[in-house]
Amino acid sequence: AFKVVLKNHPNWKLEIVGPSGDKDYTREIISLPQKIGITDKVTFTGVLPYDEVYKKLFSWDLFVLASVYEGFGLVVIEAMASGTPVIASNVDAIPEIIKDGTTGILFQSKDHNDLAIKISNLIEDKKKANHISVEAKKDVAIRFSIDRMVLELDQMYSRIIRFTR
Repeated sequence: AFKVVLKNHPNWKLEIVGPSGDKDYTREIISLPQKIGITDKVTFTGVLPYDEVYKKLFSWDLFVLASVYEGFGLVVIEAMASGTPVIASNVDAIPEIIKDGTTGILFQSKDHNDLAIKISNLIEDKKKANHISVEAKKDVAIRFSIDRMVLELDQMYSRIIRFTR
């Protein structure tokens, strides 16, 4: 997807945090930029401590989560809270977090052309990127505040306790 993006936006760079886990998969990911001729545009940070990732969230123009599967997607919420516009796969719980077109952009998982289009559109439409950034920060502050999370957890436990009696 990023190679396609570079055709119209040759000055952009891609920074990939991680990957970790399966060593064969990691080798495959790290070798891909060389195979497709964009090595000079891609940096791999490796796995970083949380505070370093947090700093990076504030330095990026876009945050992309191109997962094939993703449990809850806490990193999406963190990116939204930082004010960095988010583009993420339309998988698992991600569509419950992102309101497509308002608080972020969803793309079809495994469709690199769809991802490239969504990235390019957001690069080119700074007004939309800014709107998404502002709306995402507001949404996260409302839906994922610590007070709300504690209240909802308390309500859930209360329902469970009543149910088991």
